[in-house]
Amino acid sequence: MTAVSLTPADEAPIATNEPRARLARYALWQLRDYFLDKAVPTVTLIVLSVYLTLVPAIVTYGRPGPRGVPRAFVEAFSLTMLMAILEGVLLATTGIIADDRKLGYFRFFFAKPVSVWRFYAIKFAVSLTGFLLLLAFLLAVHWFAVGPYFPPALLPIAALMFVAVGGIGFLASAVWRYDWVTLSAVVFTSTIMWGLWEKATGWRAVLVRLLPPMDQMGAVVGAGSGRNALVMSDLWWLTGYGVVCFVLGLVVVSRRSLAKA
Repeated sequence: MTAVSLTPADEAPIATNEPRARLARYALWQLRDYFLDKAVPTVTLIVLSVYLTLVPAIVTYGRPGPRGVPRAFVEAFSLTMLMAILEGVLLATTGIIADDRKLGYFRFFFAKPVSVWRFYAIKFAVSLTGFLLLLAFLLAVHWFAVGPYFPPALLPIAALMFVAVGGIGFLASAVWRYDWVTLSAVVFTSTIMWGLWEKATGWRAVLVRLLPPMDQMGAVVGAGSGRNALVMSDLWWLTGYGVVCFVLGLVVVSRRSLAKA
C-alpha cells in the first residue's frame, strides 16, 4: 500500500457542501477518551505519591478536625498538591498531539473538514476539565477519609497551573513525539536554573528568564492550599508563559503536516 503524505495544504478544509464536523461532539468523545486512558493512571500515581508524603505528617501532627488544621498538615498538603498537579499535567498532555500523529489517528479525525487547531484547542480544554474533575473527586474523598480540608482557591489555582505547565507540554507535543521528555526536562531545568541564577546578571540573567519560573510554582500552589499569601506576579508570569506556549503550539499544529512524525 502506498503511504499517504499529507501536506498542510492537504490537511486544510476543502470547500464542499458537506457540513463541517461539529467540534462539540468531538469534545464529548475526547472527555470519554481522557477518562478511559488517563483517569486510572492519574489517580493511581497521585494517590501513591501524595499519601506517601502526607500520611507521615498526619501520624505525627494530626489531621484536620473541629479544632482546626495543624500547620504541619498544611505544609505537607501543599507539597502533595504540587506533586499531584505536576503528575496530572504530565499524564494529561503526554501525546496530546504526538500520539495522533504517531498512530495515524489524525487521518480519521480529519476525514471531514475540521479545523485542526480548534480540534486540539478543545482537546486541551477537555484534558484540563477532566483533570479538575478527577482532582475534585480526590479532594472530596480526602475530605471524608482524612479530614474536612478543602481550600476554596485550590481548584482555580490548579487550573491556572495546568495551563502554565500544560501549555509547555502542548507545544512540545505539537513539535515532536518526545513531549513528555521535553516537559520533564523543562520543569527540572527551570527549577534548578532559577534557584542558581535568579539574582544573576549578564547572559545568565537573560538565559534564565527565557525559562518558566518553576521555582515559584510551589509558592503559587501553596497559596491555593492556604500555606502562604499569593503573589499575583508569580501567578501571572507562570500562567502567561504557558498561554504563550499553548498559542505557539496551535500555530505549529495549524502549519505543520500531521503526517510528519
